[in-house]
Amino acid sequence: MIKIIKEKINSIYEFVFKEKMSQNAFSFLKNIRYALFGYGLAAVFVFGFEVLSGRILGPEEYGKYVLVSSIGSFLFFLMTLGINTAVIKYVAENEENSKHIISTSYVLVLIAILSLSLIFFAFSSQISNLFSVSEYIFNLAVVFAGFLSLYTISVDVLRSLHQIKKLSLFRMLYGAVLFILLIALFLQKQVLFETIVFSIIISYFLIFILTTINLRQYISLKINKSWVQRLLKYGLYTMIGEMFFILLPILGKIFVNKHLGLKDVGIYNAYYFSSINIALFLYTVFIVVFFPMISRKEDKSSILAKIEKITPYLFILGIPFLILTQAVIIKIYGAFYAANFILMLLFAIAGILIFLYGLYIWFFYSMEISKARFATLTTIAMFTANIFFGSYFVKNFFELGAVFSIIITFLIGLIILLAYKTTILNRNER
Repeated sequence: MIKIIKEKINSIYEFVFKEKMSQNAFSFLKNIRYALFGYGLAAVFVFGFEVLSGRILGPEEYGKYVLVSSIGSFLFFLMTLGINTAVIKYVAENEENSKHIISTSYVLVLIAILSLSLIFFAFSSQISNLFSVSEYIFNLAVVFAGFLSLYTISVDVLRSLHQIKKLSLFRMLYGAVLFILLIALFLQKQVLFETIVFSIIISYFLIFILTTINLRQYISLKINKSWVQRLLKYGLYTMIGEMFFILLPILGKIFVNKHLGLKDVGIYNAYYFSSINIALFLYTVFIVVFFPMISRKEDKSSILAKIEKITPYLFILGIPFLILTQAVIIKIYGAFYAANFILMLLFAIAGILIFLYGLYIWFFYSMEISKARFATLTTIAMFTANIFFGSYFVKNFFELGAVFSIIITFLIGLIILLAYKTTILNRNER
């Protein structure tokens, strides 16, 4: 059976890329398999957690949880300073200095979490107004962001060391703990939106502790000054880029909340979760292995060629797949969440565009800092454009407008990156 599967994979690989599978390609796909297994099982638990939460809480209370997790996911980028990405790149490129890089990264992130949490709490009344949420929701988001930051730095260190199998096991454990906590709370009849938030926080903290124990040989809690500047400089660009990349589709929820209401946020998130979240899950599984692998390579042109070859298949296979996932998942959410084919189609297109844009972003981030800077500036420009698009389209076309603004924004971003990529290749040919 395994032999037949390998032969099928080899055939598909040769059909798509017009070449035989190398040992490096086989190793890459093997790590993808580990990541897909661990992250896939975790996704099943998270899916159950999200859907049950939505059914138990109802759209309005579920909308409150959505706002906490969305704002917390934004604040998390500020708390990590992009160091979680920098540690992957620099350990992949400098394995002999891995202990110095990892220890310095841990300390810098811990300092950032404590410092920024104090600032956010001190100015919570002012900052919460910027997000159009209550101070209580914002403070919960700060706590959420802090524990998400701890979780992320620990698992990204595993990525930097290419311990994909171990990483996948910890991710699977996170999903299992999350789902078990929800079931326990449900049996005790104590499910509120706050308990949903704290279930996630507990799960993050548990994985952080277990992963850190596992990495204890690399962590001395001492700062190596020679790595501080490099980690912070590269981390700053990637932090800003990643933050705006993740915030771009999430921004739609904030516009829906501002112009429509919490009930509409809950409905919008059901579509978002069953399409864009699915696309982001597959994207995450791929990037988990892709980024540390491509960071090691000096000549990246062959990787770029492969991205171009898989692009048509992403649209041909991806859009029908995401429409199907929405049709199934929306029905599971329950009667409060009505199916709308036009909305499903737009969300499917948006999911594929986000996936493709993400591949190019990480390709640029694996190169020298000037390329990372360009990718980040492109994402900032997209974010600025999306503020105008989102505000206009949501006000006039409601949920359809929110997802349509995402499509326009990511199309613009892809055109810019592809034009810059062509310029780089032409320059290298000269």
